[in-house]
Amino acid sequence: MSGDEQLLNLLKMAHQSAPDAKVFVRGDKDSVHLNVAHALDLIRSAGYYKISFEIKSESLKAVPGAPPP
Repeated sequence: MSGDEQLLNLLKMAHQSAPDAKVFVRGDKDSVHLNVAHALDLIRSAGYYKISFEIKSESLKAVPGAPPP
């Protein structure tokens, strides 16, 4: 079984127990766009459509009152 199949099976099992859950996708500065798009495809294939991205913005470091990184 490939890594994609294993991940999809895990996502499907999680979706069965919590179908209204929101999925958060977090990458780092080295994340490749194609990998993120592929992950989104797998997440959607499992039945999740509430998907958010967690983003750390370097530009917020200079903003007064911004949450710490």
